[in-house]
Amino acid sequence: MYCLLLLNWELKIIISQSLYLLQLNNTTESKKMRVSFERTGGFAGISKKITVDTDTLPPHEAATLPRLVEVADLFRLPELITSPNQESDRFQYKLTVEDNGRQHTVTVSEAALPGTLRPLIEWLQNVAQKR
Repeated sequence: MYCLLLLNWELKIIISQSLYLLQLNNTTESKKMRVSFERTGGFAGISKKITVDTDTLPPHEAATLPRLVEVADLFRLPELITSPNQESDRFQYKLTVEDNGRQHTVTVSEAALPGTLRPLIEWLQNVAQKR
């Protein structure tokens, strides 16, 4: 129980730091970027796919996307992030980011999701729900 509380507390700190960095970088010019996102698995096995492009997003969202990718440090993440304890009915996420001629794909299981990546995943899921 103590480990779960500690993990929850650490995740809250990471998310708070991520949001702080987003606010700090709020004056940064928006970049051209495209992110393809796919969520698979889960209890019902329903797949969700979306591609977002800063050229077609509303200005506020177009400014937010590159900052979330930066906070996630996505280009430094390994291509595959898995948990040693595979659990059925968990989601798996696949993100491909194209930015200034660079491209990187990360596939991550929900159980191994780095805290720095969580705000980007949640933002992409919210955008997907709106469409």
